[in-house]
Parts: sequence; C-alpha cells; structure tokens
Amino acid sequence: MLPFIQAGARRGRPARAIARCRRTTFGLCMTDRKDNRVPWPKPAGYDPAPGTNCSPAISRNGPDVKMGQLMNPVVAMPNDKTDTNNNGPSRPTHIGAQLGLSGRGDDDQRERIREDHVRYTQGFLYFLANDPRVPPALQKEMRRWGLGQG
Repeated sequence: MLPFIQAGARRGRPARAIARCRRTTFGLCMTDRKDNRVPWPKPAGYDPAPGTNCSPAISRNGPDVKMGQLMNPVVAMPNDKTDTNNNGPSRPTHIGAQLGLSGRGDDDQRERIREDHVRYTQGFLYFLANDPRVPPALQKEMRRWGLGQG
C-alpha cells in the first residue's frame, strides 16, 4: 500500500459522512514565469513518502510522463499563475490529513494540521523535481515551475 492512501470502504452511514468531508487543503499556486516564481523548497525533515504516491502513475506512463498526468496546473490566474489541482490518484494536496478534527480542534491542533499540509505539499513537489526515482524529463519540467509569488 502506498503512503497516505486510506484503506477500507468508501461508504458509510450518512450521519458519519460529515467527519470525512475535506476541510483543510492548500490552493497550490504555481508559475513557470521566471520573474515570479520561487524554486520548490525542501521542507524541514524532508520525507519523500508523499511523492512516492506518484510511482504507479510514473510507471504506467513511462519515462515520458508529464506533469499534467500527475496534477492539473490550469493557468487561470493573473501573472501566469495556476490554481493547481489533483489529477487522479497523484495528489499535491494532502486530502484526508485533517480527519478526526471535525472542526472542534483548538489552535494548536489546527496549527499542527497546517504544518503537516505544508510539509506534505512541499515534499510532494520537491520529490518530483529532485528525486532520482523520477524520470529526468519530468524533473526538468518540474524545475521549470515553482511557487507563484507576488
């Protein structure tokens, strides 16, 4: 089983469904415009596990896999920025990491969840741009992109 993939049935009683609703994730703002991007940062305590969720998609698509097969970088914001979303099972967003909080968490719990989302997202993107398990063409494509600023 891949890390961060939730096992078990996807169905449950309707009254319990609210606890599984996505409440926390980042909007991923990327750009390939040199004057407006920040290279993918390596998160403190870097763990490649988030990026390894791409392994099946990379294997399936071979060495010519493209970033758009792993995530959906729709350029739709000012200054050539994207609002990037998931594309299939490869996820730059940490869906499900907030489960169990159900809106009742205190400030410390919410901050831990926020920090976990930052580490996951940064780790995912850093993995794709730098890990030797990633095909060189995909690494090159990922390095052309970065976090949008300004």
